[in-house]
Amino acid sequence: MRDTEARELLPSVLIVDPDEGLRALYRTILEPYAEEVLECGDGVAALALVFRTPPSLVVADARLPRVDGLALCECLAAHPRTAPTRKLILAADEWAARRAHASGADHVLVKPFLPQHLVAAAIQLWMTRAEVGVTSSSMRPRNPGVSGGSNSISTTAPHV
Repeated sequence: MRDTEARELLPSVLIVDPDEGLRALYRTILEPYAEEVLECGDGVAALALVFRTPPSLVVADARLPRVDGLALCECLAAHPRTAPTRKLILAADEWAARRAHASGADHVLVKPFLPQHLVAAAIQLWMTRAEVGVTSSSMRPRNPGVSGGSNSISTTAPHV
């Protein structure tokens, strides 16, 4: 049975892992703390679900078929509709954890971890979302030609 406070903490969670048994385990651990728990087995299915209805939190394995968890983080962070979604990556080792942080993960747990660590990380991410500026209005328009990113436009008129 879920209490009202828990539902307010995690409105929706998407679990992404290719192993059905691990998805079921993570669901069992997080379900008491979430209003809704969705799951899928690969990064492409996760992107489709997230872009349709962005969850509050994505819990994803770093190594996923088709689109891995790191590329999933990058895609979610890059789009204004999905940028507010918190991203918790489950990594096999410290190297994968560092790569996940560099890809935009909000938090990384290195396997193996205790169930209470998963719960604590999920709740902490959701509770601190406003403190780190993650709101639907946190995306700023890019200033073309200034940021140097891949979406920048730089043009030079030829001198005659």
